[in-house]
Amino acid sequence: IIEHLLIDTFETPKVLASHFLNPDPLIHLAKTTPRNTLTIYVHRSETSRIQSAIKYVLVNRGCMCVASGQCEGKSPIEFEKVEGKDCYVTEDHVHELLRDKDKRESNEIGGSIEKLLTCNTYETIEEYAPTMLFMDYKKASELQDVLAEKYCPELVDHEIEINVASKKDHHVHVMTNTTHTVPVEEWLEAKSSLLELALGLNNKATCMAKTRNMEDMLNSCQDGFLSVKGLKF
Repeated sequence: IIEHLLIDTFETPKVLASHFLNPDPLIHLAKTTPRNTLTIYVHRSETSRIQSAIKYVLVNRGCMCVASGQCEGKSPIEFEKVEGKDCYVTEDHVHELLRDKDKRESNEIGGSIEKLLTCNTYETIEEYAPTMLFMDYKKASELQDVLAEKYCPELVDHEIEINVASKKDHHVHVMTNTTHTVPVEEWLEAKSSLLELALGLNNKATCMAKTRNMEDMLNSCQDGFLSVKGLKF
């Protein structure tokens, strides 16, 4: 992307967005961006992230795919029954999906923050002191408003952020082993304190104390932004 921008365009973009799956691009940014370039890392706690990821996989990659008849055997999970846009899955099948490391790693469930915020990441930030902020993901709309006002004024009066998940009319219901059925959102909330433990998401994490310290400081910021200069390395 950078080579394309350098060679094939004259005017460089003022804003670039990217989704990282490993720490290397983030470390590269921390080392190489100039002082007048601001890097914003949008952060979400692991508990919140894993709940959202599981719901996304069950609803978007599973239910919507099966209900539309376009799956061709590619659904990540087996549903007990599908009634229109309502999909019913047993608790055992959800557990099977979560236990299968290969399936987890091939979708959003496997994208743990421990893969990004490593000791190497923090050491690079400390050593190179980039112009960088951590931002609470809930502030995304406010950030987009600010960017639109400064760089894309024609979009100021438009809805910039669209929460795709909230607009879906497909629903997943979990048939629990205690013989009652609940919406997947309710099931995830009930299991929230066990998900990270059951999946062992932080087993290979490094410098989690620094991540938790960062989260505590970020949560204490009323505006939802934290400069890396305020971090305690």
